[in-house]
Amino acid sequence: MVNRVLKYGLVAVVCALPALLEPTPAKAISWGEKGSNGKVCRVLLGTHNHHGRGHGASKSAAKAAAVKRWSGFTVWEYGKAWGHYSLAQGKSVSCNKARRGGWRCKVTAQPCKN
Repeated sequence: MVNRVLKYGLVAVVCALPALLEPTPAKAISWGEKGSNGKVCRVLLGTHNHHGRGHGASKSAAKAAAVKRWSGFTVWEYGKAWGHYSLAQGKSVSCNKARRGGWRCKVTAQPCKN
């Protein structure tokens, strides 16, 4: 009886563990005032940039993949309101031809929200 309780109790703990360890978006704190454009940008001791890398058959496809990764990580970390690349400030894009064909791009930008 005791072995059965221990066995099933352990199974329950192992099954519940992934739900307990699942990451939740961090609460973003806006530092500073709203800009004249209505945006509030994420700042931590200066500019807080996020990066995204992407690969694609064309330069535009690689840039789109990089933007998607930038957005996905930003949404995961701060929430949906922060994940719009179109609102980000200080954007930079660098792209290079990949050694095995296609393109690789990296985007960098400071997350902002309206």
